[in-house]
Amino acid sequence: MSWQQGELRTEEQEDETLGLLMRWLMRGVLALLVLAALGTAWVYARSEWLLRQRWAVPAPTALKAVARTDAGAIAEGGRLARLHGCLGCHGMSATGDVLLDEPLIARIVSPSLVDAVRRYDDAQLAAIVRHGVRPDGTTMVVMPSQSFASLTDPDLARILGYLRSLPDTPGPRSVRMLGPVGRLGIVVGKYKTSAQRVAEGGMPPPAPDALRVRGRYLAATTCSICHGPALSGEEHPEGLAPDLRIVGAYSREDFARLMRTGIGLGGRKLGVMTGWARENLSAMNDEEVASLFSYLDSLPAH
Repeated sequence: MSWQQGELRTEEQEDETLGLLMRWLMRGVLALLVLAALGTAWVYARSEWLLRQRWAVPAPTALKAVARTDAGAIAEGGRLARLHGCLGCHGMSATGDVLLDEPLIARIVSPSLVDAVRRYDDAQLAAIVRHGVRPDGTTMVVMPSQSFASLTDPDLARILGYLRSLPDTPGPRSVRMLGPVGRLGIVVGKYKTSAQRVAEGGMPPPAPDALRVRGRYLAATTCSICHGPALSGEEHPEGLAPDLRIVGAYSREDFARLMRTGIGLGGRKLGVMTGWARENLSAMNDEEVASLFSYLDSLPAH
């Protein structure tokens, strides 16, 4: 065989090898695409199952009778609706608001509370608020029911009375569209539904004495929304809410300023906390601020 023939044969072998490698590469890419498609379909199906799962609907709860229609009760209901974040999530007119608009995670537009209090009775509303469960047994998604599980009958009744006093005005259409990252987060347990979080339970540490019981109640129904049921901090799409033992670094006066203005130590703005304090926590009266500080300042160190 001449050297020209040998060289030609070598080139043919190289071409065959390259062709074989390309075929295997294409098969590998195709296999990965199939696996990705199957994985995506499984994540979608699993997340839908979790979202449509039926939870036990709590037994009807008859809220203790409180005056709901006089001007004083309605005004107090409005203050409580602000304080506990109802108007922070559903808009100051309570007709719904955009909560999250991150295509990969979710687009969430909260529903109108003005419409909800006209569609549901007290027992159904109590189940939604305290347990995160709709009348059909499906779970709410972002409703912080784990924080409202201990909401007292008088407080809840006054909030509902206030909402029923509002004019029936139109708001944005309620939307719950989950993106691929949001669905994956639900499947792996990073993002938990309202009913899941209630089922897991958890409460702030016990109050060390009777004087701090009121502060613990306020911490459970306001602070735990962002900082977790044990107040030890929690991660959110907007960032990390810190462990509330950080309050030990605040004086009573600095803490009161934080609640009223959202300004932290050193004159710092604190992101989500700054907005939440100004729009919602500033509804606390002086006695509530003092009670909450007393309780948080008593939290034991790790």
